[in-house]
Amino acid sequence: MSDTNQISTADAFDRSRRLLSVALFAMSVIFAQRAARHLLGPGADGYLDILRIAMATITVLCMIRVAYWKLFKLPKEERHLYFNPDGFVRATFNRAVNVSWIVTFLSLMILEEISHMESLRELPHAFFLHAAMAVMLGVSSSVFFYLNWPDDDVDEELDSRA
Repeated sequence: MSDTNQISTADAFDRSRRLLSVALFAMSVIFAQRAARHLLGPGADGYLDILRIAMATITVLCMIRVAYWKLFKLPKEERHLYFNPDGFVRATFNRAVNVSWIVTFLSLMILEEISHMESLRELPHAFFLHAAMAVMLGVSSSVFFYLNWPDDDVDEELDSRA
């Protein structure tokens, strides 16, 4: 394999993190679609099904790509770097999960309060579960993606020193 086709392990780690955050976001859209189905009624089923199929496809493709890389392309001598409990990946994921848990808890409190409204009493329990899952996965993936966003100021500073 030529040098132009190989990427560094660190770049592959970043790519897999981004793919995982995209997959989490796509799953959050699927749960939001399921919740929206209860609000929009049967007239929107066709559009919502297309959205669900597209998001499921994105999720599966991202997960297959990450799994393939981890199983077959990750050098065995560098596996400990990726799965290190003190590593950047784990710390970033933990921060995203912490923020997601806080926002989900606040969302559940809001959903519980609005569930007593007369107009929302007819909604099934599944609506509230799907809404909570959409919030949890959406916030987690968004925060995870934000924390891994490349810092242009640092890149420009490094390029100017080269």
